[in-house]
Parts: sequence; C-alpha cells; structure tokens
Amino acid sequence: MKSRALESAYDYAPRQCLECGGRFQPRRQGVRLGKGFHCSVACARRREAKDRLLSPEEDVSLFWSRVDQSRGPASCWPWIGPVSVYGYGVARFQGKKVPAHRLAYTLAIGPIEADLCACHHCDNRPCCNPSHLFAGTIAENNADMAAKGRSNQGERHPFAKLTATDVLAIRADDRMGRDIATGYGISKSIVSQIKSRQIWRHIP
Repeated sequence: MKSRALESAYDYAPRQCLECGGRFQPRRQGVRLGKGFHCSVACARRREAKDRLLSPEEDVSLFWSRVDQSRGPASCWPWIGPVSVYGYGVARFQGKKVPAHRLAYTLAIGPIEADLCACHHCDNRPCCNPSHLFAGTIAENNADMAAKGRSNQGERHPFAKLTATDVLAIRADDRMGRDIATGYGISKSIVSQIKSRQIWRHIP
C-alpha cells in the first residue's frame, strides 16, 4: 500500500472518458488498480470491443496519435492518454494494456526481452520519444536513478522510518536488539539487518 504522501503526488481529478469523451470523476480504487479510464462499465466494454477489432496497423496509428511530438525530435514526447498512479503512460495494444513508453521503444527500435526494463534517459515518465529510451536490467535502471540522484534509497524512501543519523546510532548502540527496536519503533530483525549491514549499506 502506498503512503499518503506518495499517493497525494498523483492526480485524482476528473478525466475524459476514452470512449464517449465525457468528463467524469474516477474512483480512487480504480485509479490505484490502473483503471478509471472510462465513465461507465458500458463505455469500458465498448472500448475493449473496439480495441479487439483494430488491426495492428490501426493500433500503431492510434498509439502514435496519443503521443505529443509537437516539440520536435530532440524533445520529450509526452503520452497524452491515460497514465498509471506512478505517472507512466498506459496504452492498449491488440487488446492488452502495456506501458506506453515500453510500447514506443518496441515499435520504433524493436522488442525488449521480458526481463529488461524500458528506461528513460530524460527521467520524464510520460515521455515516449524512442531516442530518450534505453533497454536495461532493473539493476541498471536503479544505478541510473542513483547516479542522477533520483533513488528512493534510505530515508528518501516514502516508507522509511529511520534517518541516516538513526542508522549510525543503531550501529553503535550496545543495548539488546529488542530495546533498540522499541526505541525506534522498528522490529528486532530490522535492527539485526542494520547492524550486519544487510540493509542501509549505502551509509558508510
């Protein structure tokens, strides 16, 4: 479950139905599940039926029509269709929901192996400009984030209960693990992992 701070970073404002074009207020639960793009079940079913009937060529054309390329080849091309709660574009291609930036890479450059991510050089999650994307492992993506200062490592993580100062103090604390855990509102296992440097390893 996402923290309230993280959840509030994303927009639950009224949306435009992808089928009828009408404005509606999406339900929070639907948005959290990556849904909430249609004003009613009827519109959602009609849209799914239409998508199933599209040829691959029509699907490609529809996809690129939802990518704003107006700023030129060197700029970000933001996805103007629905987005997930994490800020990534959500496209439908041949009846399946796929990340928009991953589909952009696949259509323009080629297939991505299942264990690889479509990563952004530009750090702009809605961007679908193939020249701004690269295929990489999760570790490579995390390293790229860390190099750019975007990592949620340590106290930057939305669920973090400790600060770097707390971690250093816990390492130096000679009390029993349960006493340390009680003082910081964490479990004994977390204390043990901190002391053995299984977690918070980036703190020297």
